Amino acid sequence: PETHDRLRRVNGGFARVERAVANLRRVRGRASGPAVNLVTVVSSENLDELPAIVDLVRQWKADSIGLIPAQFFEQPSMQPLGEKGMTPERLKTLDRLLGDLRDDPILESSEAYLDMFRDCFEGKPFPLACLVGYHTVTVDCYANVYRCFPFGLMGLEPHSLQGRILSQWWASEEATVLRKESEACRSCFFNTPAEMNLLFQVAK
Repeated sequence: PETHDRLRRVNGGFARVERAVANLRRVRGRASGPAVNLVTVVSSENLDELPAIVDLVRQWKADSIGLIPAQFFEQPSMQPLGEKGMTPERLKTLDRLLGDLRDDPILESSEAYLDMFRDCFEGKPFPLACLVGYHTVTVDCYANVYRCFPFGLMGLEPHSLQGRILSQWWASEEATVLRKESEACRSCFFNTPAEMNLLFQVAK
């Protein structure tokens, strides 16, 4: 709890997550879905607690856990705490812990995605063409469309629907330009676009 609240900068945040998971399980009852998946951002600050986090997901009776490597952006509010990247010793620990988790059925992240964590922490670019503009769309509550989820998360370069329905915007020249810009981007290792890009297996 202490590590979570410090990294998230929210006092009592861990307890709120625990209550939320319990509420989701209660509302779902004995049904098999929807699935309850927790996601943890892995960094040098919480790496040693990764096995305990996975055990906690089991204790909470969640269905799965996904992992994301900590990433660094220009916006100060988006910066994880701690040093950027990892030391060689910490990278060895990362390899060992991820290796132990690879065959764990509770882990949602694919092996191909886990193989990219080292690249992220070593500051290397994302190794595949980003096809986020073809398989994903990010829209906020003000009908602004963003190039990708990280741009939407940071409120960068919003594009208004301007009275159009989403399918009209999707077919517009504006959307085509954003797709081309996204293909050239190698900046992030966010789990959802990364896993989708891996699925399409378009290496550039």
